[in-house]
Amino acid sequence: MTTRGHVAGSQRRTIEGLREANAGLCREHAALKARVEAVLALHHPTSTDGRYCTYCGRVMPCPTRRALEGEK
Repeated sequence: MTTRGHVAGSQRRTIEGLREANAGLCREHAALKARVEAVLALHHPTSTDGRYCTYCGRVMPCPTRRALEGEK
């Protein structure tokens, strides 16, 4: 096997490894997104006046909602 063939094989293995890692990250992202959406679905304004969270009863946006939406 020539040096050139070795590099090509190494590059192929690297590309395969990166594709597998990317696929795993995509699956993890989808799972985390689903979890965040489930929590956001729990923490939403009441239907009566929209001032309080239906789940924790805190003033909206509640701490959970703020944390997930990136607010302080």
